[in-house]
Amino acid sequence: SEYLNPTFAINKCNQSGLRILSWNVQSLSNKLDEIIMLAQDFDLDILCLTEHWLDSDALTCLKIPGYVIADSYCRPAGKHGGSVVFIKDNFRFTSYAVIADLKLQNIFELSSVFIEKLNFLCISIYRTPNNSLTLFNAFLSKLHDIFNVVFNKSSSVNFVLTADFNVDFLTDTNFTRDLKHIFNSFGLRLTNNEPTRPDRGDQNRTCIDNLITNISADNYSASVLSTVFSDHEAIYFHAYVNNIDPLKCKLLNTVKRTIRPITVMNLTYFLFLLRNVNWLSLYSVPDINAKVDYFLTKFMEIVDRAFPLTTVNSGGLKGFAEKGWYTPELSKLKNMCIFYYDLYKQSQNLGYKSKYLKFKHLYKKSINSAKATHFSNCFSKSSNKCKYTWS
Repeated sequence: SEYLNPTFAINKCNQSGLRILSWNVQSLSNKLDEIIMLAQDFDLDILCLTEHWLDSDALTCLKIPGYVIADSYCRPAGKHGGSVVFIKDNFRFTSYAVIADLKLQNIFELSSVFIEKLNFLCISIYRTPNNSLTLFNAFLSKLHDIFNVVFNKSSSVNFVLTADFNVDFLTDTNFTRDLKHIFNSFGLRLTNNEPTRPDRGDQNRTCIDNLITNISADNYSASVLSTVFSDHEAIYFHAYVNNIDPLKCKLLNTVKRTIRPITVMNLTYFLFLLRNVNWLSLYSVPDINAKVDYFLTKFMEIVDRAFPLTTVNSGGLKGFAEKGWYTPELSKLKNMCIFYYDLYKQSQNLGYKSKYLKFKHLYKKSINSAKATHFSNCFSKSSNKCKYTWS
């Protein structure tokens, strides 16, 4: 499907709208650098993270520049699990209080954010892996309760639910059938059918993370993003929603221009699409000029899909992007990690695996070096070093 693509962020939507990342991070504290870079790379508005593994005090102390915690669930003992929703600090929002009572450890670890100006509700859920039919039915019951509450309150709400369901949507089981039935009964659609746990061997890839929505398929794109430090892949979701909040911060004194961003991921996707074109029909076109037109049309369709036109501000994103430690070199290293990881997944070639591990090691080392250099420079330039140290 054109909306469901294994490892590449395909942005088919208008550049306005909301950008959401859903990711089971399996310990937020040691994935923070990667999350900061993803937030900057994709200009994310909302981050839905599961299995943060933190208690409420530790989660409150954790900071992602430019974002605030909208809502969270932490296990009382802070032992694994949990969910949290971060949102850009220039949005007006609330948590969806009417569903807060449905939170339940191991079964329904829920967090949410509601943007009233957009009539937009985003919910993030973590469900512990368990094959108990009783516990799964309890999960289904709570899902049904949420959908009833949400859609009885507002049938026109723009709704997104992201979750680590710990149910493999690539298999046909009673669990998957029950989930799909309840989604269909409320007019909701799955946006992902690609593996999100790809590293268990070629025969055992699973799709246990997913995102469901009632937004029209014409108004969103969804794709699976390769990550470097977790054995779960992330889901990137871009939805176009009318009436964007006018209080959302805008870039000032910049000139807009249209570009085609070219990255390692886009190039790999371009080659993937090119390899899958059936050119045999070209031979049935009799006229040479018609053949050229046919070829160019097909070729440009692939170019538009792999390298979509994007409107950017020539001044770039001021503040966080320029002042942070994240550099273009780090972005290139991360893309190389993902590039060789994808090649290894597709071919199981140990040479590609070796290169992936090499770049992964270099990537981690470069992150530490970039952060040390950045904060050292900030400290040396600070007029109040004591204040900067504590800030």
